[in-house]
Amino acid sequence: MRTNYLLKLAVIPVCFFLLWSCSKDGDPDVLPEVEESKSLLSVSLAPNYFPDDPDVEYSGAVYLTNEEGEVISSGELKNASTTELQEVYDLTTQKLNLSFVKKIVHPGGTSFRISTYTDVDPYEFSFENPLVKAWLDKATVQILNTGSRLEHFIYNYPSYSGNTSENEATFDIRLRQDPDHLFFTVKKETEDFRRYFLKKNVSPGAEISVDFQDLPPITRDLTIDLPENNSFSAFIGGAESTAPNNFYAGIAEVRARDGRSSHTFAIPEDLFENYKLRMILERDQKQYTLDEKTNSIKESYGFPEWDLQSSSAGTEYSFTSTTPADYYKAVFHYVPSDQPYDIVWTVTGRKTNEMNFSLPELQEFIAEDIPNFSLEELSLKSGALIRLEGISNYKDFIMAQEDNFSSEKETITKSENLISKF
Repeated sequence: MRTNYLLKLAVIPVCFFLLWSCSKDGDPDVLPEVEESKSLLSVSLAPNYFPDDPDVEYSGAVYLTNEEGEVISSGELKNASTTELQEVYDLTTQKLNLSFVKKIVHPGGTSFRISTYTDVDPYEFSFENPLVKAWLDKATVQILNTGSRLEHFIYNYPSYSGNTSENEATFDIRLRQDPDHLFFTVKKETEDFRRYFLKKNVSPGAEISVDFQDLPPITRDLTIDLPENNSFSAFIGGAESTAPNNFYAGIAEVRARDGRSSHTFAIPEDLFENYKLRMILERDQKQYTLDEKTNSIKESYGFPEWDLQSSSAGTEYSFTSTTPADYYKAVFHYVPSDQPYDIVWTVTGRKTNEMNFSLPELQEFIAEDIPNFSLEELSLKSGALIRLEGISNYKDFIMAQEDNFSSEKETITKSENLISKF
């Protein structure tokens, strides 16, 4: 036994010498196999992301697909869990697209909301907020001694109900958070100015009474010049620096389709430190949307010179544009008139001069609820170019799109969006 053992030891240096000699003579080295590393993309959901609703059933999934639309990895989205998608790929040669699929089964039928993001890196997403906000109870505001019925403007709250008479007005307003700030404006027929109500740190269930004459008047009018157009709408909100998160009180809203060249807004003087403006202008079958957060409101707005063209072949689409922008967006709809189904599918990606994409092949997942569904039944409704200020990377932009209540949305200081209606 000992002789055999020594013989084996003697063979080892001989074998090593032979291998070294072969390599030295020019033959390639024999390299050990290296296990390919996998890139990891993960999605984590809050415990209450999908609401527990006896009348509505929520579910979701996430998919990685290649440029041809083929599914290469998928996972189910569940409350209080992390879904991991692992795939071997080289970011320099292969692009992967990420799709969030949310299915809502409600008394009226089944709805799909699908978001596809092209050319994603292996990000880690964490959604801490619910998909649908669970709003709080209401607070009641009673305005006494009105002298006549009041025209009122209450905006940016989940819901409200109002009842006005010749002597008083009562408003039940559902709160967004605890505590919340309440702000709204009213106008009396016999006065040519508006008054406002503002109460801070209101808790659910609160009952507040105020005399009409104690409501401060709004003495500042701001006239905004507009380009002549067929359709215009705007919302202006205001906030204090110490206000609760996401609080922008509705100051004014207007919807006009008469081609007017200006509009006058009543804005409280020195009451708010920050403003949020959403303005929508339409011209030549194109819709231009401006979202802006600023400490002042400009007195003139106009149309930008943006271009966006589209073409398609089957489920492959191409957008072309030379306009400087950060992202593009395409919105598809499927709403059959005779069935209780609907699909809204949004594809978003980084903007280049030529943007090409294929719809991911998710029809098998959808066909479980919509029999015989095919991707060709989706119709392209609109395309958009998006220019942002305040969000600098793709991951944060995706988070802002997918999380309705994320603080990422609050970092957007300006967003210009040109939508072409196809």
